[in-house]
Amino acid sequence: MHGIGGRKTDYKQVIEQESQETNINIDYFEKKVRIYTNKATVMNRMEKAGYKPVEVESMDNKPCSCTYEFSFIEFPRLISTSMFKCD
Repeated sequence: MHGIGGRKTDYKQVIEQESQETNINIDYFEKKVRIYTNKATVMNRMEKAGYKPVEVESMDNKPCSCTYEFSFIEFPRLISTSMFKCD
């Protein structure tokens, strides 16, 4: 899969290091997992793995954060990868 407009996206880090974050939200009622990140490394890993964001926020016309959404069934496969390792 590719980013917005069907083209491959190479995300650049826009948010300063001390404000970088990745949040995982579990919605037990809808049985969905939402992942929000403003860390370019994580966004690029998600892109490379074929995951498409459901929402992209921009700062100065540059993508600065992405939100991804998954079903409970997809989540264990995603979390077992090295997508979220600290570097």
